[in-house]
Amino acid sequence: MVYYSLKFTRLKIYYQNVRGIRTKLKDVYCQIACCDYDVIVFTETWLLNGIYDSEITDDRYVLYRRDRSKRIFNSKDSGGGVLIGISRKYKSYRVLDYESSCDDLWVKLLLPSCNGIQEISICGVYLPSPIKVNILDHFISNANRVLEEVAECLILGDFNINTINWIYNNDSIVNSRLCANSKVEQSLWDFITLNDLRQHNDLLNHNKRILDLVLSNMDNINISKPSHVLSKIDLHHPPVQVSLTFSKKVVNIPITTHTKLNYFKADYNSICTALQEIEWHWEFSSCVSVDAMVEKFYYIIRELIHKHVPRKIVKNNKYPYWFSKQLIKRLNEKNRLRLRVKKYNNPMDMISLNLLKKRCSRMSVACFNSYTASLENKIVTNPKLFWSYIKQKRGGSSNYPRAMSNGVEVSENIETISDYFASHFSSVYDNSFNIVPSTHPGSVDRQNITPLNTVTLTETQIKEVLHKLNINKGAGPDLIPPIFVCKTANEISLPLMLIYNKSLQAGVFPSVWKDSNIVPVFKCNDKSIVSNYRPIAILSVLAKVFEALICPILSWHLKQYLSNNQHGFMKGRSTASNLVSYVESLVGAVDSRVQVDAVYTDFSKAFDTVNHSILLEKLQLYGVTGPLLGWFASYLTDREMKVVLNGICSSPYAASSGIPQGSHLGPYLFTLFMNDIEQCFQNSEAHLFADDLKAIKMIRNQEDILLFQSDLDRLADWCDQNKMSLNIKKCKHIRFTRNRGIVNSRYSIYNELLEEVHVIKDLGIQMDPKLKFDLHINDCVLKASKMLGFVLRESGNFKKPATKIILYNSLVRSHLEYCSVVWSPSYRIHIDRIEKVQKRFLWHLTRSCNMTRTLKSYEERLSHFKIPSLETRRKIIDLLFLKKLVTGFLDCPDLLSRINFNVPHRLPISCNSKLFLAPQGRTNLRSHCSLTRMFALYKEYQSRIDLFSTSMAVIKKVVIGD
Repeated sequence: MVYYSLKFTRLKIYYQNVRGIRTKLKDVYCQIACCDYDVIVFTETWLLNGIYDSEITDDRYVLYRRDRSKRIFNSKDSGGGVLIGISRKYKSYRVLDYESSCDDLWVKLLLPSCNGIQEISICGVYLPSPIKVNILDHFISNANRVLEEVAECLILGDFNINTINWIYNNDSIVNSRLCANSKVEQSLWDFITLNDLRQHNDLLNHNKRILDLVLSNMDNINISKPSHVLSKIDLHHPPVQVSLTFSKKVVNIPITTHTKLNYFKADYNSICTALQEIEWHWEFSSCVSVDAMVEKFYYIIRELIHKHVPRKIVKNNKYPYWFSKQLIKRLNEKNRLRLRVKKYNNPMDMISLNLLKKRCSRMSVACFNSYTASLENKIVTNPKLFWSYIKQKRGGSSNYPRAMSNGVEVSENIETISDYFASHFSSVYDNSFNIVPSTHPGSVDRQNITPLNTVTLTETQIKEVLHKLNINKGAGPDLIPPIFVCKTANEISLPLMLIYNKSLQAGVFPSVWKDSNIVPVFKCNDKSIVSNYRPIAILSVLAKVFEALICPILSWHLKQYLSNNQHGFMKGRSTASNLVSYVESLVGAVDSRVQVDAVYTDFSKAFDTVNHSILLEKLQLYGVTGPLLGWFASYLTDREMKVVLNGICSSPYAASSGIPQGSHLGPYLFTLFMNDIEQCFQNSEAHLFADDLKAIKMIRNQEDILLFQSDLDRLADWCDQNKMSLNIKKCKHIRFTRNRGIVNSRYSIYNELLEEVHVIKDLGIQMDPKLKFDLHINDCVLKASKMLGFVLRESGNFKKPATKIILYNSLVRSHLEYCSVVWSPSYRIHIDRIEKVQKRFLWHLTRSCNMTRTLKSYEERLSHFKIPSLETRRKIIDLLFLKKLVTGFLDCPDLLSRINFNVPHRLPISCNSKLFLAPQGRTNLRSHCSLTRMFALYKEYQSRIDLFSTSMAVIKKVVIGD
């Protein structure tokens, strides 16, 4: 039975001009964790986009921010920044159309009332001082437009108008003194009068003035001093608590407890003993199909799970996870005392309440410090816990907004939102692709192709894969986690071998292993729009084990047929090998004063639109036949997916095309599907990394342009034949040359001209026409500096220098070293600029250790903390790349063909003679390019390093020792 009651609820809104919170993030974070405000509004936050929401508050709030940036009315100074935090108990979303060029932020809050939904538009605004008429008029004209559309509004902000005296008169605060010559005051008063607003704030600052206004057209508003202050108080801007009373219908239902299986405390001895007693051949003897065998296997396993795996109660804690029991007890006591003060207004209770508030604030900081200290102490024994905390602070929360939109409708019902995601993710598939694949041989000559028609797996192979599973991963759609499979590997390897081999012989992939759970992961922009998420597929553990056993066999079979220009999903190749090979091709031509035209393509949803029929035909042409071909056909087709959102599943939908994402076989199959695309480029050179394709052609005259265009036409034909779609708007054309006179060229695909650009990002590297890489260096320094700011803020919570160094190496240095073999700087100005980031970190590290007087120079700090300079590390990276290339760890025939060894005429070979012959160039471009730089660097260490025998660890020590 469900009972309804009418309840009057007070919405608690906190407003404060914080005068910057970048230096008080830890205190603000701890204070927000102890408060119970429904809405938090900060002005003058002085935040930048490098500061994450999770550094400001925990997951109880959805933050909307308009950070400090240049505004149209103030070209010299930056805006103050506005922040609005809404409790996840309520539905809310940001309205960008309402915002002006001033620092105003508009959020719609939907409250459940007795009459349905009460919609309130909340605006946080900051107008800089001294206030100017044109700025105020711009905000007012925009607000007038907004207030014509909304019924109820609440505007809170710093208007910086200190010449108005506000008095309370007949339940409203009005302007008591109005100077006729003041256009600012007159504009504000006209705005208030026109929209029937009232200024409710009556809390004066130390100058007996009101700078922060609370404007609203609602009557049910009460102003008071905050019960809990969130940031240090500025005398000019006292904080304000706004109470908004509304009625809502409360559904009184019994509270149910949620339980889940605790596999980490399961009785695996009893489970393994029971599994050893099962005669699997006899159990499977009555099963006529693979699906029946899998069903029987799961029935036995689930019976054992039910008997020997305990359950644990999962509670939804409204407090942060780092709160201690004592702190929670004191907070509950504070809430009870606050209600008593409100009811009886006893002065002694008020004194006790104030003391309890201060105690809770101190305890909150102490609990947070204690938690971070425990993380630091467990960084070796339990690194996952430490990095989970860092991920959460960087905004890696899995929480979703309470209300989400599919672009047409907005809903806060989680089942509806799950269906929104399912509809969006399924829209990329094309049902016309669901064609029964052809089993007839193709027209390609198959005389030199070795057939692969059957695969047989052994119990030993299965055990090896099972024992290597990561037990900390979650379960798939079958709800069996890796820890259970790993702990029972010796006992279940036999039944799995029987199932796997039966599946391969029958050419049927088990139906239950085709199901996938889809988890939406946020990409960018607005979190409340489902199109801003990408799908991550969660597959069954046993299905992924099956794929992991097939992958090496398929890889070995296809390796000899796959293109050397494909670097994606290929063992021994990477983004670095792709880019080095690509840049070497460009450098040779540009240094010879030859113009190189490049076309970058972009496939629309390449992995999701792979045609199953065409893929199976290509598999057949490369020798996969018989039952194995049928097995792949079964593996690809009839797959069912459902979106899982906070435990709620959407309606299932079919994946009628595409490669199964999250699978082991998917990358290999996609590489095979794209393998013949390079045949389109008969007059140019193609470089591939998965679906990222770039083609280059040396241009000397108009005839070369026509030849390159013919290759692009063949690419369009290939897309039509393979039913792949190019996003022409994202396909770009760039011209690489250092010549003053260029050959004008324009290219098109499907008769649509490609956009010509002067800078393009290629696998994370900014490519410019002259191959200087100065733009990329600027970009990576900015990214690293932004991340360094995060590290410095968070490292204040940790005491050990080793912890701070780990954070720096993982989050900052990685930005400064990604693919440095491609763009490693040769000019001192760029070397020093990159090194400056590490200097800043080491200065902070030295200061936190109170060693600034003893470690004065950068070199002394490097030596003390045993950190090599970034310039030294780039040398190590170059030498290791060269070693891997010449010893076969890197599988890149194109780069190997560019290496020329110096063969002396007389023996023995002198240790001072060159091992490599570097190509001669006209300009510094050739001498600074990757391979030439590596050859010159190796010559410096040739007397102490042998690329073919010296280990990588020794190479590092030799270079660091210098």
